Amino acid sequence: EYRLLLRSDNADLRLTPLGHEVGLVSAERMARVETRRRRIADELARLEKTNLSPKNGTAEILARHGLPPIKDGVNAKKFLRRPEVTYEILAELSPPPMPLPEDVTRQVAIETKFEGYLSKQQGQVERMLRLEARTIPPEFDFSALEGMRIEAREKLAKFRPVTVGQASRIAGVNPADISVLLIHLERGSTPA
Repeated sequence: EYRLLLRSDNADLRLTPLGHEVGLVSAERMARVETRRRRIADELARLEKTNLSPKNGTAEILARHGLPPIKDGVNAKKFLRRPEVTYEILAELSPPPMPLPEDVTRQVAIETKFEGYLSKQQGQVERMLRLEARTIPPEFDFSALEGMRIEAREKLAKFRPVTVGQASRIAGVNPADISVLLIHLERGSTPA
């Protein structure tokens, strides 16, 4: 699950703070990772604010890379989202104030190109966290739920999940069944 968020290229950004918190990562290593995180964020912010003009030699640079010229100005970050555009091409068009290490530019390109997918998956994570927090009353009678498949009612009654998140992970319970369960929980109707 969540393969887009839990990638190997961002493992140090995700896990180093946890390792530092429990004493497994030195302060020096933590500082390096935080510097990398800041550089990535700064470059993403710079690209967000940068507009590429069709003037100033842009057409020549694009032609050298086999790309068509841009007709109107375009946002640098949106331009980088195009599959045929690499960070290296973008850096030629709009160089960063200081040269950036390859691991930073690679992360900037990945986060930019997959931004829509990453935000969608982040929404899924947040939804799952809300489902994990939504409790099911202990006396809840799953067998009396109307609109839910019989198999799902039987599985829920057998395993008696404590949260909606737990219910969603039971084999034989599908998203439509969870929707029915949530509707009954939101109404406050506890079948008995």
